[in-house]
Amino acid sequence: MAYHSSIEWTDATWNVVVGCSKVVDAGEWTGRVNMVHDRLTLPMRWTKPRRIFVNAQSDLFHKGVSDDFIARVLAVMALTPHHTYQVLTKRPGRMRALLSSPDFREAVIDHVCWYDNPAEVPRVPWPLPNVHIGVSVEDQKAADLRIPLLLDTPAAVQVRDLWAHARVITDDGTEAARWVRTVLALGWRPTT
Repeated sequence: MAYHSSIEWTDATWNVVVGCSKVVDAGEWTGRVNMVHDRLTLPMRWTKPRRIFVNAQSDLFHKGVSDDFIARVLAVMALTPHHTYQVLTKRPGRMRALLSSPDFREAVIDHVCWYDNPAEVPRVPWPLPNVHIGVSVEDQKAADLRIPLLLDTPAAVQVRDLWAHARVITDDGTEAARWVRTVLALGWRPTT
């Protein structure tokens, strides 16, 4: 959990899920996935607007994360419209299924009411205008699979997180292979 982040296109990270299991052979950590309930309301205490990267080292849409927990996360996002949330996944099928589901939207609204305890059921815009969703893409096969699912998912902003293996010239003039990352999205620019 970081109140500030060294990632150039975000201000803070909010890790409500820890751990992940491997989707591709790109060096991801593998192991158990845990939902960290005591971190859920942290953004509600941040009064200054922030760009918040959700689960910098995990995946909110991992099969080990319950639908109800994801609905709680989105409820916090709905209650904090002054923040912009940045969510990346390698599991766009589940993301699309949940974010397209009227039942899931109702679950989010139920949790908004639980956190906020309003006199009447609030109007929650859908898709949430402060949530940017995206897919991580490490090769053409992943792009062909994940990007169409992303494009079919209701979202205020859709992001493509592209990883490419490139040859670069090092300081001593030799050639080396490096992973190069480009995040393509409206508003995801380096902080100054």
